[in-house]
Amino acid sequence: MDSSPERQQWIEQVNLAVAGDRGEGVRLGATSLNQRVLDAIREPQGVNAELLLVTLGALAGFTVQQTLRHLAPGGPLRPGGPEERAAFVVLETADGRRYYHGDPLNRLLFELPESVLGRLWGLAAAAGLGLDRPPDLDELAGHVASTLGLASFGMIRLRTFDEPPLASVETLVRHFWPEWSPDLAVFCPSPEDWLALAAASLVDGLAMARDAVPAADGLRIAMEAALAASKLDPAAL
Repeated sequence: MDSSPERQQWIEQVNLAVAGDRGEGVRLGATSLNQRVLDAIREPQGVNAELLLVTLGALAGFTVQQTLRHLAPGGPLRPGGPEERAAFVVLETADGRRYYHGDPLNRLLFELPESVLGRLWGLAAAAGLGLDRPPDLDELAGHVASTLGLASFGMIRLRTFDEPPLASVETLVRHFWPEWSPDLAVFCPSPEDWLALAAASLVDGLAMARDAVPAADGLRIAMEAALAASKLDPAAL
């Protein structure tokens, strides 16, 4: 972990800006995450809006799993440890890869009012995104489950079939999570706030992308990415 004087100075600046206000930590953290992603994926011709949404959705989904690991009794639960079986249904494919499932993950991702999707819904209304219904979550979950162990797992379906495939959610989480997760803990020291940050990040992403991707399509793309990323094995990353 970076323990340079510059890093310590940045942490002090964030602490001063947040000043114990958890909501401000969520807001500043979401802005920081989105700027990090925009800077990383920006090309000379601009930002691929769908790649932005897939990336933010993937990070939101993996945040859900990490939140569950940290909030579990005796947590944080280490990957591969016997105690994680109380929080997850762990499936292993023929190639030895592990994937995480279970009602607790689904509840934190899209079922509860305080889930990522539940929090997003209220923020989206305030942002005027014009969303009138969530995507078909049963269809999204079924599709993601049908690709477990296949090369197509985590390759998110876009709006048209003539676009080149984007990076997989595993590639995106592998790239962004190691550097982002220490910052996440600075902006939001309590894992109880991580879902709120993920929701705020997604709403801002949907707003930034809506000229290129209608919000309903963008939410479907992001939630498919989140569902896939929530199942990733941290040990494999």
